[in-house]
Amino acid sequence: PNRDFAELLDINHIKYEREFRCGKYSYDFKVDNTLIEINPTATHSTSFSPYGDRYVKDKYYHRDKSSMAKDSGYRVVHVFDWDDKGKIINLLKHRDTVYARNCEVRFVDTLECNQYLMAYHLQGKCNNQTIRLGLYYNNQLVSLMTFGVARYNKKYEYELLRYCSSHNVIGGAERLFKYFVDNYKPNSIVSYCDTSKFSGKV
Repeated sequence: PNRDFAELLDINHIKYEREFRCGKYSYDFKVDNTLIEINPTATHSTSFSPYGDRYVKDKYYHRDKSSMAKDSGYRVVHVFDWDDKGKIINLLKHRDTVYARNCEVRFVDTLECNQYLMAYHLQGKCNNQTIRLGLYYNNQLVSLMTFGVARYNKKYEYELLRYCSSHNVIGGAERLFKYFVDNYKPNSIVSYCDTSKFSGKV
């Protein structure tokens, strides 16, 4: 799996280091300020390994590797067997920079929203995205944020369901979220972050 991922990096002309050391851990790849961990189920499960008990990981192993890297100023992306490697590569590619203040906020129709999410969001589209807000630069959708009724915790009025960008949009999340708050006047909002990929900073 590591060799396959290295080939993907090479094909996409992404420069990297192998076996980057940070604290007591070694990380499979380093791309700029991002560390990538390739986690095949056979050797990274916390419950079973076909190769024997010594390959079973402690349940906090992946969390602790992320924490160690974060303390040193790095972000860690954990790549599991079920992840779309192409989308992971997209996260690492150079993206054109756009400033949110130069964009127009528009309501995005369902078809364009879902196509955009399938292309750029690691988890793809989801149901009940009743509010779909996009930032358009030169008539091109460059960033998207969706909201709907909270799915898992009913004490919240809304859930921020998806956020992603095809460009490096400076201030994009802030602009879209402020637009939502100003125009929809929510009483409460909840959102979730996959911390195996992101810091939760947004």
